Amino acid sequence: MRETADLRVLVVDAQPVMRDGLTANLTAEGIAVVAETGDPQVAVEAAARHRPGVVLLDLSLLQGHDYALIARLRERSGGARILVLSSLEDDAIVDEALRAGAERHLRKDVFREELIAAVRGEAPPRRARLSAREIEVLLLIARGCGDAEIGSILGVTESAVKTHVASILRKTGSRGRTQAAIRALKQGDIRF
Repeated sequence: MRETADLRVLVVDAQPVMRDGLTANLTAEGIAVVAETGDPQVAVEAAARHRPGVVLLDLSLLQGHDYALIARLRERSGGARILVLSSLEDDAIVDEALRAGAERHLRKDVFREELIAAVRGEAPPRRARLSAREIEVLLLIARGCGDAEIGSILGVTESAVKTHVASILRKTGSRGRTQAAIRALKQGDIRF
């Protein structure tokens, strides 16, 4: 694990809003973002110029499956850890990126805490476990039910449902019930 003050990160993502979000999250944690770009060639030049310790690389930039970009970034940066980001579900592409030298894959809907831990080289934080009742509530949220309907289905008060929802949001680090439901579906915590 490296000290936060020593971390220098290069953000390489095709989407400007994603670059902005990654940069904002990293700098809020005291991690220096030395450059950001959406262009693979500029990324290689920035890696040589700034010598980051970590490169966050959007997998979609591996045009034509140019996995050699990972090696070029590592070489030109002096051995940076390459963390690849994607919204893809294609395990073959992720596996190939890891074989090409990427240290770790993160989905673009990653929790902030997990992103920061990965950049710091730490183990991912453990998510608080949802209770069986919270999972039931989350499944009903995912099905589009409101608090009153959830309460009726589960035989509890609307106030109890609101308490469960607040606990779910806290435990999942979600900003809202829809985000919590989407994350739970994507991560396999709930299924229809």
